[in-house]
Amino acid sequence: MVTIGSQGKLIAVLVGVLVLAGVSIGAIMLLQQPSAGPSIDVINKDGTRQTIAISQMLSMQSVEAYGAYENSYGNPRGNGTYKGVNVSDLIDLAGGMESTDLIVVNASDGYSVTFPYEKVYPSLSIHELQGDMILAYSYNGTTAPEWELGLRIIFLPEDEYYSNADANATTPSEYFGGAAGPQCVSNVVTIEIVEPEETEVEPSVLSITVGDETTGYSMSELLALPSVTGEGGYKKTTGTIVGPYTYTGVTIQHLLEITGTLPVEYSIEAIASDFYTTYFNRTEVEGALKAYDAETGDPLGRGNFTVILAYHEGGEPLDHGGPLRIVTLSENGFLSDGHYWAKDVVNITLIDEIEPWSLELRGVEEWNMTHDIYYSLASCPHHHVELALGESVHAGVPLWTIIASMDGGDDDHYLFNATLLSKNYNVTLYSGDGANVTFTAEQLAYNSSIIVAGWVNGALLQEPDWPLKLIVPDEISILGNIVRIEMTGWDD
Repeated sequence: MVTIGSQGKLIAVLVGVLVLAGVSIGAIMLLQQPSAGPSIDVINKDGTRQTIAISQMLSMQSVEAYGAYENSYGNPRGNGTYKGVNVSDLIDLAGGMESTDLIVVNASDGYSVTFPYEKVYPSLSIHELQGDMILAYSYNGTTAPEWELGLRIIFLPEDEYYSNADANATTPSEYFGGAAGPQCVSNVVTIEIVEPEETEVEPSVLSITVGDETTGYSMSELLALPSVTGEGGYKKTTGTIVGPYTYTGVTIQHLLEITGTLPVEYSIEAIASDFYTTYFNRTEVEGALKAYDAETGDPLGRGNFTVILAYHEGGEPLDHGGPLRIVTLSENGFLSDGHYWAKDVVNITLIDEIEPWSLELRGVEEWNMTHDIYYSLASCPHHHVELALGESVHAGVPLWTIIASMDGGDDDHYLFNATLLSKNYNVTLYSGDGANVTFTAEQLAYNSSIIVAGWVNGALLQEPDWPLKLIVPDEISILGNIVRIEMTGWDD
């Protein structure tokens, strides 16, 4: 028989056994639990941290898709299937962010990238280009930490390729790292939500356009590039010599090269704030230009120059023609043609190679107007004209202005020689195949509706009209491929 006292001891023993057993079972279960794996800390603006382990991410709504990105050299990288969670969902767990906030993504090696709100919470138009911005924990079925690059920021557009153009189009310039690849941060350890610094954004003073991509530069960014200092001067069409002076700037060639690999043959189009346009082919960009003696102005043939975009003259910011001006430097003290010295340049665009050409002019004066002289003349705001013909808009210079360069008047300033009008001479334009159109001096004098065009719809003329085309309002007999203009009857 068991007494009450004995029963109490038995119960106590049983309870003790159960407690010990419970502790042992709990310890065994704890030892058998899998590791939580890698994690990140999402840090809010007030400094609070939300630690999110991969085990928690596995229970969240996931995104899985094939993707790749373009690196700084234009090559596809990271091709494969990624799985992870939207970065916006991680931010929401930490309390979210305001539309003016930024996130700073930090990697274990100290690398960091800043993203604005619209990258994290993309609009429909941005999402079409960049897709979901996810923190991937798995790549081709391998999950971090076995996947050595996880946890990783990846963008998954519908076309499965996050290109440099996509990154550029969806990222404000101050946060764009020049390519898509730098935005794909590996081994992420923290994501910080921060407010933007209240500093005034320095305005862009120059844009470089190569293909579909345009890179803007502030003056501070240009000053940070490798610089060149030297002596430069030029000869005006009037024969007046300017300079030489000491200039400092960055070479045009370097500005082009840092955008990527250049084609074997190319030209550039330099546009000023007043739309004055100057063209250089590759050899001219590299410094092969017509040279003149600095004392006499006499031509010396081809010389070696360094073509720069200057921002300083004599060590000070340009007080005329700036803030940026194309300048040619010569170690030999040579001068170049003045029309190359484009003032107040705001854009440089890489274009297809321009084939050199010249327009034969035969009148009181006889000379050949080369392509660079024509383009400079025809883009000058004082001489540039446009004329609509059907659905096309042609641009160039009035025919009477070209006549003014060979009619014995003030040729250098394109002032029409009105004293010859009494002769009522003829002007004939010839195409490359011999076709021609003739006007009387009275028809042409100060008539800016008859033009010699070099552009159509903003682009240089192409075959069969290249290099120049005669445009006359409401006329069918329009001449293309103009190669020669002659004055006859002026000496009768």
